[in-house]
Amino acid sequence: MTTYVLGAGASAHVGYPLTTALGSDLLNWMKKQTRFDLYAPTARSLEDTFGSVANLEDLLTEMVNSVLAYAADTSERTASRTQFQQDYFVLTCALQERFAEIRENPAHAYEQFCAHVVSPGDCILTFNYDVSVDRELRRAGKWNVGDGYGFTIPNLPDKSPVKILKLHGSSNWLASLWTSFGNGFGPRPVLSDGEMGFLGYTNQRDIDFRNAQSGIRPTLILPTPSKDFFVNLGDRQELRQFFDDLWNQAKNALSQSNRLVICGYSMPDTDERATELLLGNLIGRGSRITVVSGSKSGDIARRFLEQGYKYATAAEKNRFEEWVVSSAAAQSTSQVVGLS
Repeated sequence: MTTYVLGAGASAHVGYPLTTALGSDLLNWMKKQTRFDLYAPTARSLEDTFGSVANLEDLLTEMVNSVLAYAADTSERTASRTQFQQDYFVLTCALQERFAEIRENPAHAYEQFCAHVVSPGDCILTFNYDVSVDRELRRAGKWNVGDGYGFTIPNLPDKSPVKILKLHGSSNWLASLWTSFGNGFGPRPVLSDGEMGFLGYTNQRDIDFRNAQSGIRPTLILPTPSKDFFVNLGDRQELRQFFDDLWNQAKNALSQSNRLVICGYSMPDTDERATELLLGNLIGRGSRITVVSGSKSGDIARRFLEQGYKYATAAEKNRFEEWVVSSAAAQSTSQVVGLS
């Protein structure tokens, strides 16, 4: 079994910005929008307060620090925290819409990756929000939405040959209040009819979305300093159990994998939970680890070697698009040899 890890470098070929440019890309996009009244003024306010910050994580860190700058339990801190929560929500909604625009671009490397590299029984762990790889895997006949995200959506095709575990959430996941009293989100995200259609399920619906459309909000874990894996609803932390379950599934997938391929993910020190997950849960120290993460590939491979793994190497083709072409060609050759 192979587990593939996808970071921003893997989706860059579609047009999604790298993490280091996500902040500036998003704010510039927000300033041009007129359909949602809060986008442009929020972007301008953030730039006025924090300056031009290219990296979204740096911007969110500055926002958190502005809350912590006030002494605890003061009216100033309460006001600052309220403003942070509003800005965070607006950024999350904007990011969802921005990615919905970009996903219309061709995804040639993902298409080849899904058709010729990933095999049934494999697992994809992704820290990306986009759904381009989801759609290409569905088109390749290797993924079903009914259980392919690691949670069950009733009455939809299941027994997915490949699982996609989206550990930071997904731009097509929505949290919805699941009672008429609005006292909590449902136990899992829901998918709108439009999102189902994008994945290729044009005549099929997520019944839970149809039955509980109040309180809809995106389910994305933005890169705040503490990397909290839940969605805030007022003072409550919703979907914590849901995300914990996803991460446990990722741990189980790694524990059954004799091969790990890291694509476009730099394993930054700030991603403590992800680093611990990847370094500590493979089936054995003899697992083969390939790193396809540009200039960071060698450093990441050495981190695995330092943990006692015997076969951790930087791929010769360390850009995702080039590695996919090379891997697809090698797989095709091996199949031809096997038939001869």
